[in-house]
Amino acid sequence: MYAFNCHFHTYPLLYIIIGKEERSKLNRSNLPARLSAKPRTCGAGRTHSTNLIQFPTLVLIAITYILGIIIGTNIPAASPILICLLVVFFLLLSISFFLKKYPKIRYFSLYASLLLFSILYTSAYFCITFSNLEENKNKPVKLTGVVISEPDIRKWQTNLIVKAEKIELPGGNEIEPPRSRVLIRIRFQKRDIFYGEKYVFSGALRVPPDGEFKRYLQRHKIAASMNIGDRKKIQYISEEKGNPLIKGVLKIKKGLINTLKDYISPNYSSLLGGMMLKAGSVSDPIREMFTKIGVVHILAISGLHVGIMSGIFLSMFRLFNIPKRISYSITFVLVIFYALITGLMAPVVRTALMVNIFLLGYIIRRKTNIFITLAAASLLILLWNPYYLFEVGFQLSFITVLSMVLITPKLEKIFRLRPIWPVRIFLVSVAAWLGSLPLVAYYFGYVSWAGPFSNLIVIPLVTLILAGGFILLISILALPFLANFLGIVVNFLLFLLLKIAEIVSSWHFVCSEVPVFDLRIVVIYYLAFFLFLYYSELKALFKGFKYAH
Repeated sequence: MYAFNCHFHTYPLLYIIIGKEERSKLNRSNLPARLSAKPRTCGAGRTHSTNLIQFPTLVLIAITYILGIIIGTNIPAASPILICLLVVFFLLLSISFFLKKYPKIRYFSLYASLLLFSILYTSAYFCITFSNLEENKNKPVKLTGVVISEPDIRKWQTNLIVKAEKIELPGGNEIEPPRSRVLIRIRFQKRDIFYGEKYVFSGALRVPPDGEFKRYLQRHKIAASMNIGDRKKIQYISEEKGNPLIKGVLKIKKGLINTLKDYISPNYSSLLGGMMLKAGSVSDPIREMFTKIGVVHILAISGLHVGIMSGIFLSMFRLFNIPKRISYSITFVLVIFYALITGLMAPVVRTALMVNIFLLGYIIRRKTNIFITLAAASLLILLWNPYYLFEVGFQLSFITVLSMVLITPKLEKIFRLRPIWPVRIFLVSVAAWLGSLPLVAYYFGYVSWAGPFSNLIVIPLVTLILAGGFILLISILALPFLANFLGIVVNFLLFLLLKIAEIVSSWHFVCSEVPVFDLRIVVIYYLAFFLFLYYSELKALFKGFKYAH
């Protein structure tokens, strides 16, 4: 499938390890929305089709569900009228399955029911009532709760999410908030606090007004926040059981981090830990350097890292001549484990889902394509939390993948370049840059002109660093006599990465600030760009409709 090649060229190893035969098979499965005289089915089964165009049903379901989320965020509570309409359309959908002569009624009732469900689910998703806290916000309270997240330990701050069990209000009164999560922001580095421990935190609960911070809390089901600047206001009570799987994974992660620190220079340990295991944070000057050259995403665990690690796993299995179905099955499990060990962050979960859906297609011998994979991943994520739709990372990851799939073949056609893999990787990088350009400018206020060129150097280098770190961990356990040499190699690669970033970021033309602009400009950009690239296809489509009628 060509889309697969486009998507995973950002993760070069995956393209290399699947082999020539598989690549040729994948390339024969092209975009699902092709002009055709005959309808066909895709990997997800049925398609909607006329004599001109067909689209996988799963893709249309995802689009309908996303539209419902957008509408649902503007509805304060579940409307009785919408509930009644949902019941009516659901009954109509049930009846339509017995009326095979009227497929249009079935499709209409299906999408209408899905749209109404999405609207109601989104509007009712965040229903935590904190009226008691509203009356006592900004007053000193004592909160008793259990740490339910891996503490985010930074240089000058420690963040953690606590499940509140009891809140003691001023005057001695107590309340038991239902299903409540509180974000605790400790204004110093605290390394002796762990997942599953029970504490009493003393401070002022803050329920933010409407704004970006409140929306951030809502997306993570957090009802309030508390800032603590004194160690005496944190009192340890006991160690709760917690989730044994999460505790076990975090224990393994801690052991891996401590093992790496013995072989990696202190100057680079935070950088490698952040890139490989979501452990440690880089300094602001380093972050600024990578931001200028358009590759800041490599500093924190993201979908890129999941793709690279998947490629590393598959490459190792191919090296040992392990059968493909077995290697894909093992990689499927390892991707899940890697997502767990990195904290199940939203971008990691997104890419892990996409990678595993594709691997599953090989394992069960079912055809698939990137559109069905994206639709399935987006549906699963947004069913879990519809507010993820409004996260910058969610929007950028999906728009970047779509850009690589839709724009890369057009760039190859326009420039008529030979489809060798270095050229194609560059074109994929350009396509991703063009697709993400307006969103990056809108959210972050800058444009990195060096992005497509930086990726050509930085992404392969990051691949080598992650592969080196992974092999270093294996060698420490199995081949300790190689560990010192591999440690020297990884240290050199990290030094080289920082040096390249330092040199390129010093050039004044690599990054430009842009003024604040309206969201409608972003929409106009995508519409105009799509019309420019697909003008001939759209012209043929409208001409076909004209002759059809």
